[in-house]
Amino acid sequence: MHTDHGAQYTSRAFAAACRRAGVRQSMSTVGSSTDNAATESFNTSFKRETLRGRKGWSSEREARLDAFR
Repeated sequence: MHTDHGAQYTSRAFAAACRRAGVRQSMSTVGSSTDNAATESFNTSFKRETLRGRKGWSSEREARLDAFR
């Protein structure tokens, strides 16, 4: 997961949660706004296309299948 250097992302508790979930963290250098532009664009498109009008899913499996569709 690529994040900025916000306190919520640099905390030990967050790092431990990522390790437990099998998520590898990465961060750009401080002050690098262009590094995050592609990720932000993807997230915006993903939310618009996947979450449009959706309140929730009946299961995690259904949510994952919908996302990968």
